[in-house]
Amino acid sequence: MDRRDVDLIVARIQPLFAQRRNTRYWLLVANDPYDHAINFFFNQQALGHRLKSTPLHSATGDLSELEQVITALGQHFQFSIEYTGFTGMRWPSTWHLIEKKKESGE
Repeated sequence: MDRRDVDLIVARIQPLFAQRRNTRYWLLVANDPYDHAINFFFNQQALGHRLKSTPLHSATGDLSELEQVITALGQHFQFSIEYTGFTGMRWPSTWHLIEKKKESGE
């Protein structure tokens, strides 16, 4: 993962982020152990409507590179970030758990 990944994700989020009232926006970062990839999704859910999840990008790399991408995305957007598939893994710089609790399907 590198700066091009961040630029691509930002470019794909901008047309999707409409800043509507009563709408929740967040990023989902999913670890895919079968393809050895990290997938990024943009989720949005208006009050009383279904969840809409849009795939943004799939990248390969280690956790330190992912940490840099997440930091760079945080400079562009202030979305909540949800992690899945990272059970037991820790950020290399701070040693904090990435995913706080295990999801039911993991």
